[in-house]
Amino acid sequence: MAASDYTTTIFDRATGELEQERFADSGVSYHGYRNAPGRVLNFLLFTRRWFAKVVGFFLRRRSSTRMIESFVAQNRVQIDELEKPLADYESFNEFFARKLTPGARPIDPDEDALIAPADSKVTTYRIDRNLVVPIKGKTFTLDELVGGKVPIDGFEDGLCIVFRLGPGDYHRFCYIDDGEHAAITSTGGRLHSVQPFVLEQSYPVFAKNYREITLLKTRRFGDVVHIDVGAMIIGKIVQHRRGGGRFEKGEEKGYFEAGSTIVLLLTKDAAVVDEDILAHTAQHIETRVRYGSRIGSLRRRSRG
Repeated sequence: MAASDYTTTIFDRATGELEQERFADSGVSYHGYRNAPGRVLNFLLFTRRWFAKVVGFFLRRRSSTRMIESFVAQNRVQIDELEKPLADYESFNEFFARKLTPGARPIDPDEDALIAPADSKVTTYRIDRNLVVPIKGKTFTLDELVGGKVPIDGFEDGLCIVFRLGPGDYHRFCYIDDGEHAAITSTGGRLHSVQPFVLEQSYPVFAKNYREITLLKTRRFGDVVHIDVGAMIIGKIVQHRRGGGRFEKGEEKGYFEAGSTIVLLLTKDAAVVDEDILAHTAQHIETRVRYGSRIGSLRRRSRG
């Protein structure tokens, strides 16, 4: 299968329809996981953080703006949502981390709603004791996922919710509830691609890539581990409260300078994920959601 032929199925909540996401621009990373020479280049070059910094330097230059229009067309970016006109961006990197017009991403007002932290494609998995078993991809333990950076007591038999951001998605992300957190920690070092065909190759991306880990002490959902996963080529993650502090539901937590993934870990019985997301995950289908939109709710505990 050629890289331009690779597709994955997504359910779009906004339209109520299934669609095929095509990875037409994934040739380098695709072949880097399909043959021996590509895997060598990945090991020596493409997954290295120093390489990401070199690429990032060029994407911050004024000359990189020539890439913006083709990127918009290829990824169907909604330019009517942008904070400013395309011509006003001073680099491709600035455009990639673009802000939107006020109100473009309303936060679900229901206090009991569990919201998506980002525009993304979501899947959800039950944690079996200490083991996460994705339908596609490599099994990993909670210890491997957090790298010993935060305590995982209480997360056994909880939920692992994965939010995959594609290149055309809005790359800013938010807090899912009111609360506070201590300083953000990091672990891992590589920057593998997080695209679905890589996960199908059983690469332990979520347990090996560079990750920034935040233990959220939330008002409604208790302890929540929020993991921001770096991705191939750029991998930079900007955090607004890196040293910790208080936050509100829907407040912007930070942004990615490349397509990436967010993983949330919730304790057992903290929340119930919406049925359509659960059903689609079981069918190997991702569900498209938006920053601040409902994906589930607080689990009401019976009195007795």
